[in-house]
Amino acid sequence: GQLTLTKNLNVPRIGPPLDADDTPRRDRLVVEYNTSTNPTFEGAVRDTSGRGNDGVFRNGASYDANEKALVFDGTDDYIQTAPLGFSGDQVHSVSLWFWSDDEQSTFSGNEHALYGTGGVSNSTESGISLYNTYALVWRSSGGTTYPLTFNANQWNHVCMTYSSGGSVNSKLWLNGNELTQTTTSSSTYSFQASEYLIIGTWINNATVDTSYTWDGKISNFKLYNVALEPSEVRKLYNLGRTG
Repeated sequence: GQLTLTKNLNVPRIGPPLDADDTPRRDRLVVEYNTSTNPTFEGAVRDTSGRGNDGVFRNGASYDANEKALVFDGTDDYIQTAPLGFSGDQVHSVSLWFWSDDEQSTFSGNEHALYGTGGVSNSTESGISLYNTYALVWRSSGGTTYPLTFNANQWNHVCMTYSSGGSVNSKLWLNGNELTQTTTSSSTYSFQASEYLIIGTWINNATVDTSYTWDGKISNFKLYNVALEPSEVRKLYNLGRTG
């Protein structure tokens, strides 16, 4: 027999767009620096979340196309965004990959901050600092600590989720494994809409503090306005640093 088609059929595509990646909760991203795609322009790193929260390089912070990472020399360099628009007891999550040029044992009792938010009338509102044997998830003047150890000169993935009600309700993962809290703080966050994001150091008394900046690299930074599920944290880790 013979079959003749006389019309073109247009049907909707089933599934995600062809150019979509597997990033969970992409619609809830507030900041994303996809360092795999070299998203830099005129002294800044482009926000690939679509929210326009580009980050400006300060004091020598830079992007390394070979390493596909943001680079910090541990002196006074960092990256700063415009105000995030967060307010009150903001639910949020942060995912990033970090590389330290220094052994963790050299941190002693001093903090080395991966990122922080703030800059209006208080110290760091939210952030993660690493010490010689633990990590601290900030809540302004206090926070929650987690035993955490890592090796220098290699990539590690860290993810923090926060579901409101004080940093005692934060959760922290290292390389896909959830960590256990040792000390907690029940005080709630109090974000202000004009607070901004700092990567590579932290904020102290409403100003950027470069006393203990990050010495190494940070890659694929993601800030969400939702608390990720454990399966989504694991997925971010499984995707790898360069997707």
